[in-house]
Amino acid sequence: MTFAAWMNSILIPYFQITLELNSVQTTLVTFSFFIAYVVMALPSSWVLKKIGFKKGIVSGLGIMAIGTLLFIPAALTRTYGVFLFGLFFMGTGQALLQTAANPYVTILGPLESAGQRNSLMGVFNKVAGILSQRILGPILLLNADSIISALTKMSADDKIAALDKMVLRVINPYIIITIVLLSMAIMMWIVALPAVREVQLRLSNSHQL
Repeated sequence: MTFAAWMNSILIPYFQITLELNSVQTTLVTFSFFIAYVVMALPSSWVLKKIGFKKGIVSGLGIMAIGTLLFIPAALTRTYGVFLFGLFFMGTGQALLQTAANPYVTILGPLESAGQRNSLMGVFNKVAGILSQRILGPILLLNADSIISALTKMSADDKIAALDKMVLRVINPYIIITIVLLSMAIMMWIVALPAVREVQLRLSNSHQL
């Protein structure tokens, strides 16, 4: 889910154009996503103790899907605050998802190769981040320089119409991302995963022997 975090580097210039943000407002785009990690640092462990790691993964994906879904009304109304709420939900979901998923990287396979699996997951995360730039960048920032230049010559009404049209570019990609997140949540709900506590205890006992 590094894909979600790396998308911020595309969203910042995109929002600067479509929402006409100042420097402070631009900073809040990234802040709204990553502050969720701080907010969820302690609650994540409590939530996972209550609902379990499998449900934690499903919940994390579901919360992220709520965040991506909020981008649709935000784009339709070109509302800065709704975009920020969407980013916060995405960050919250990702924080819970990572807390729940990381133990499975260790226990789903031989304990001796857990480090290799963690390294491989890091590689996949980097690839996902690169893909986010390659896929979303050309969609959201297509002809951005020419649009910025044209905006300076437009009347107020034409400028609003042009920005309203450009901000709608985010809808289709985020509908697809929402569908992917919900599909992953359903898949994780269906797939039989071992209980983390039981497997960790078994691995700990076998390691001591």
